[in-house]
Amino acid sequence: MKALFIKILKPLLSVLESYRWWIFGLIYTFGVGVYYFVCKVEGIVAIYQAFALFAMSLTTVTTDGANGCNTWVYIAGLMAAFYTVISVISLVAKRYIDTHSVNVSVDKEYILVCGLGKKASAYIDSELQKAKQEDKKVNILAIEKDAQNPNIEKYRALGVAVKIADASDTNVLETLNMKNAKHIVALAGKDVSNLEIALSLSAVAKEKELEVKKLYMHIDDRGLDKFYKDGGLLDDNAKLEVKMFSMSRNGAKALFLEHAVDGESRKYVDSLLPFGLVVAGDSKLALEVIGQICELAHLPNENSVTIYCIDEDADAFQKAVEYRYANIDEIPTINVEYISLHHDDRSFYTHTVWNKELTNIILCYEDAQTNLDIASELADSTYLQKIMNENMKSKIHIAIYESKMIADNINNNEEHFKYFDVFAQTSQMASRDMIVDEKFEMIAQCIHAGYEMRYNPDAMFSDEAAIKKAWNKTAKLVDRVSNRAQAYHIPMKLKTMGLRIKPSTMGVAELLLHNQKMYEASVLHDDLVALKLDKPSMLERTKELVGDNAWSTEGFEYFPEEYTTLMEKLLRAEHNRWNAHHWLKGWEVNAVKTPELKQHDCLVPLDDLPDAKRHTIIYDIYSVLYIPNLLTKVGYELVEIDNA
Repeated sequence: MKALFIKILKPLLSVLESYRWWIFGLIYTFGVGVYYFVCKVEGIVAIYQAFALFAMSLTTVTTDGANGCNTWVYIAGLMAAFYTVISVISLVAKRYIDTHSVNVSVDKEYILVCGLGKKASAYIDSELQKAKQEDKKVNILAIEKDAQNPNIEKYRALGVAVKIADASDTNVLETLNMKNAKHIVALAGKDVSNLEIALSLSAVAKEKELEVKKLYMHIDDRGLDKFYKDGGLLDDNAKLEVKMFSMSRNGAKALFLEHAVDGESRKYVDSLLPFGLVVAGDSKLALEVIGQICELAHLPNENSVTIYCIDEDADAFQKAVEYRYANIDEIPTINVEYISLHHDDRSFYTHTVWNKELTNIILCYEDAQTNLDIASELADSTYLQKIMNENMKSKIHIAIYESKMIADNINNNEEHFKYFDVFAQTSQMASRDMIVDEKFEMIAQCIHAGYEMRYNPDAMFSDEAAIKKAWNKTAKLVDRVSNRAQAYHIPMKLKTMGLRIKPSTMGVAELLLHNQKMYEASVLHDDLVALKLDKPSMLERTKELVGDNAWSTEGFEYFPEEYTTLMEKLLRAEHNRWNAHHWLKGWEVNAVKTPELKQHDCLVPLDDLPDAKRHTIIYDIYSVLYIPNLLTKVGYELVEIDNA
């Protein structure tokens, strides 16, 4: 009965809300007209007394000649009183409906979103859009501290429950039936606010003895990482599985998921040719882009990669990069050059850097208009001839943060904007796909859980409980980031084999068989057979790694020798990638592995691994061999790519 009542009341309130001021204006104008034209009072008095009607203050008039005056005053007064009473009732009813909406939401599985700013709005929009596409319902509860936030009524009208409260208040969280929260997204503005929310959520989860909850927490400042990781603010008892993200990090990640660091062709993966990328603009986004390049640009032939960092103050840019990535200079295949150029100066567009062997030009200034202006001028002067001759090899990526219509027009108009790409839009970077990111996150979790050392070509990573248990141990939080980096390097490994991934509709068994066949048909298969790393050989090589040795690699005997085959080169590339990841995080090589001090004995070129550590090559082997299984786990299928 209550639900039916609310169902009827909501549209009535919506109509009243939409026409509230029109109705008020009509009644008020009618009241002024009664007092002025019928009761013959002065204009200013008529204006005042018409207002008084809404406070139920009736002023009758006995002026001579004002026949019927009081009758019309009573009519106007009744209209104003009716409006006032209905407005009060609607306000109470609306508050009741909003409270009821929150209560109903938390009685079933729901998504909790902390904040209703631009980023939170983009996330909610993506959830609602996905639900509409799949013809499903999604239950979302948003908590917003600012009662004046214009998004509150917008989302209430779309069926999102909104509670006006402080999401970091444990008393508020305790009323939300948190056991039904599917996951939580903290997008409350400042990083410190999101950390405060995380701590409050953890306190409530521990007090209520809840199961571990997923928390996606926006942290723009990487310097705050240390306050939560490795048993810090959120320890093993936190009851939260935390994934931090930022708009700039997501922007860089999305850029290279769609566009390879070495460009669209196979020119570099099949050769020793060096290549470069331009990153223009000293911004947080630029720093994340540089980090992604350093983690992804590890090709089988160890191609030299130069990152040209351009800004009007190149010295400041260099300091920012070196502060963020302490040991970036230790990565042997990565060179970073800093160039002082101002985009308003003609020398910017005539500099010799634009004649280098570039795969990507990435414009990352804080101001989107600056990025658009530079892209336009590069096309109109620097690269005009190449564009007209259709032989330009570089892709120009433009960071446009909020202007969705401009971005869509550029990305969807292949005829006019063939050499351009827009990235780092808030609507995309704060979307469900980028924040929740279930597929690559699951791949990282499977990698993190570890492989049973005996090779299992049909492994399905089906022990979800064990995977989650390993992932949620904060003692290995530092490993999670490394596992994610390995997952995002898979497309590069596949490219060297002439393969790529796409979402699949096949069943699990059929998909695994398909992916294995694609692997066996690729250029890699002959290498595996020659090196005795194919399925039968690996089963034989690892047959003793069972029982007490199930998680030990010390009985594994193989190590690459000449690096003439693609497989050997991929093993080297994977180790180089792992090294680069740790260099960027400030790790150093040391004869004794001491993770607490960021020291590792394997942080050397593959050929320089100590003899006692060479058996760990099995991890690099498995990073290649298990790709079909990992992709099957998340519903991706392997397909061939154009070799042009």
